[in-house]
Amino acid sequence: MKSRGVLGGKARIAGTRIAVSHMVALVKLGYTVEEVLREYPQLTREQVEAALKYYEEHRDEIDRELEDELVWRVGRRYSEALLKKVELERELCEELGRVPA
Repeated sequence: MKSRGVLGGKARIAGTRIAVSHMVALVKLGYTVEEVLREYPQLTREQVEAALKYYEEHRDEIDRELEDELVWRVGRRYSEALLKKVELERELCEELGRVPA
């Protein structure tokens, strides 16, 4: 199911805010359907299987979402690391009485 304004229009499990791509990511990480159901007790087996069926029928779309999510997470981590580096350099310059570059 897709709805504008919910999860940015990404495919999701009906009646939830759980993206199909999230279910697929779990399965790609090695989760079984039973493990997914233990992690998400509000879901039924039919909902999880429907999400995986949607993936099979829309593989390109979901793979693109997974790739976009990975790129976003890597970029975010890089940005956070870069900000931390700048903060540490600024603190060091302050301790040494220098002007940061």
